[in-house]
Amino acid sequence: MILCSTPNRQSRLETNAPVRFGRNEQLTQGGVALDLSIGGMYLQSNTLYAAATRLLIEFRLPSCHEPIRCRARVAWCNRAENAPKPSFPPGMGLQFIDLPPIHREAIMAHLNEIESATYH
Repeated sequence: MILCSTPNRQSRLETNAPVRFGRNEQLTQGGVALDLSIGGMYLQSNTLYAAATRLLIEFRLPSCHEPIRCRARVAWCNRAENAPKPSFPPGMGLQFIDLPPIHREAIMAHLNEIESATYH
């Protein structure tokens, strides 16, 4: 299912990918990507960082043999109190910063697979 698609944002599709993340090379935190696009993801997690914080993230897609690893910026934070999106669980909207082209292609292929399965 497409969650959001506007001229300013890429299509975001539901997913359920485990994600490891941290502020440095040690990926000590964990969460789950609830949606994914070429530009970023919504990461459900109990560990939340302020907007503009840079993180290193790593996750796997079923069609990709190696983990996808890149830097991301916290675009917004959804804390339990005063949540901008109360229907979402606690987490963060992440924007990919330095996504390698091969991983961008893997995400595009994964999103196309999900979209094809949804509409067929």
